[in-house]
Amino acid sequence: MTSETNLYLPLFVLPFVAFLQSTILPHLEVVGLRLDLVLLTVISWSLIRGMREGMIWGFIGGALIDLLSAAPFGIHTFAMLLCGVISGVGGRNVFRQNLLLSLGITAVASVAYYVVSMLLLQISGWSVSWLATFGSVVIPIALLNTLSIPLIHRLVQNLQRFTGQKELSW
Repeated sequence: MTSETNLYLPLFVLPFVAFLQSTILPHLEVVGLRLDLVLLTVISWSLIRGMREGMIWGFIGGALIDLLSAAPFGIHTFAMLLCGVISGVGGRNVFRQNLLLSLGITAVASVAYYVVSMLLLQISGWSVSWLATFGSVVIPIALLNTLSIPLIHRLVQNLQRFTGQKELSW
């Protein structure tokens, strides 16, 4: 396998991750919160492989979450695609091995994902309690995601090495 984009890999990996997120992770909550494993996988892959692949992984991951969600279809697809862009640009423009920068990108991408999702829900006619949701959901989950990214990133790095994918060069 070459270092070119493998479009089949996210079609196998992300459904498995979405399955874990929807079946097992609800039983592994931390203080009433659970990891957004699909989002973390998209962020991590984007940090490693850049914006182009981040967009592909974000689109597929978001579409899978949309299929599992009661929200209008497309909300998670758009929000996760945006996170693939944010993470891919961040991974491409900063030193990828810098843990603090990866943590910062994860925090920004996580908050962006939830803010965009809430905005699109409100545009779709859903009632969104911004202040309450931001304080009780967005910030705590962004923090949990940020603290968890080193472990997820290690797993995703192993996946990309196992599949023969190489990190993009500068």
